[in-house]
Amino acid sequence: GYSATPTLLVAIDGGKLRRIERGTGKVLPAITPRLRMPHIVAVVGEMVIAANDKLLAAIDVPSGKQRWQRAIAGAQAAHVDKALFVRHGKTVERVDPATGKAQWTVNVPLGGFKIAAGPGHVFVRDAAKIIALDPATGKTQWTTAIGDTMDGELLAAGDDALIANTETGKEELDVVDGVSGKRTRLGEETSSPEGAPGRAYVIGHSPVQLIAYDLRKAKQAWTAPLLGGEAIVERADASTVYVKDDYDLIRAFDAGSGRQLWSWGIRSTPFTYTFDGAPPVAYCEGTTLVALEASAPPVAAASITAEGTLSCADCDMPSFTIRIGETLGKTDAAGHFTLRAHGRGALELAVLLGNVWLPLKSLATPAKKPYKLGTLTFEMPGEGD
Repeated sequence: GYSATPTLLVAIDGGKLRRIERGTGKVLPAITPRLRMPHIVAVVGEMVIAANDKLLAAIDVPSGKQRWQRAIAGAQAAHVDKALFVRHGKTVERVDPATGKAQWTVNVPLGGFKIAAGPGHVFVRDAAKIIALDPATGKTQWTTAIGDTMDGELLAAGDDALIANTETGKEELDVVDGVSGKRTRLGEETSSPEGAPGRAYVIGHSPVQLIAYDLRKAKQAWTAPLLGGEAIVERADASTVYVKDDYDLIRAFDAGSGRQLWSWGIRSTPFTYTFDGAPPVAYCEGTTLVALEASAPPVAAASITAEGTLSCADCDMPSFTIRIGETLGKTDAAGHFTLRAHGRGALELAVLLGNVWLPLKSLATPAKKPYKLGTLTFEMPGEGD
């Protein structure tokens, strides 16, 4: 997927370094890096930190030149501003992004399998504990026991840490205070956790909603209803939370209140990317990358009307619950429907089967005439679909 430097969107795909100017969308020539089969582990300034199963390297994105490489297997990385921290095995290092030299090196007891960083702490997690290291010196600040599960996430939320344990029967979202190391339970929902200074966000499923926690109070700050349980919190910052709702809508929520700021239909694509800075969101529409940015010329929301008939090839229902984008409706007993919806982008017509929305047709906005869709026949999704 795409990451971002201050000036470029960057991805490694098919062994090529692919670059797009953030301000204009201009595609720059692809570059073949010296490192074979790399993947991006961090972006620091205009530098991509890439790794394969044997090496760690830094690539200057504007020029495409490799600046350094080191023999480090299985590297994970975290960064804050221009500070880069690398974990491999039991070793954690602060690495100079410009030279690759270690500024400090420490071994953490029992090793660690996840790393995250905030302005005042480097967090390392293993199955039993979380350790906070001083980013300037590498010295241990505190150690906190977290149980014995290998399943879950470690995230930074400003100077605090979030732990999402996802093992069946042990689901729990916790905040660990960055100053004291005190661990506090927030709730049992652990799907798609994301952190920001003073906040934690997660997808709840009963009902389906975006949940925001105030980390200072260890309480829910607000909730916002969502459409589908497949929702993903893509990114959160001090002002905005970006959610991909059921694969076909990007929705932006105010971080303080939970009020929806805007939404955009994205044709049921699994490929969406979010970045710090402008543009904050991009998604794939076929072979085209589309960027969304608040300072771009505004696109007014438009109304569309669609009419047609739904037919299920392997089920018998008296009527169907449907939606176009965020607008909900129902068919009659024969499957006929007429629904008027309002939104921007390409709005997905979907039918609710159990607790899953099945996409049927993408409808572009605006449209001068009603969409006459005829009969749309579908099948019940198979197990695991």
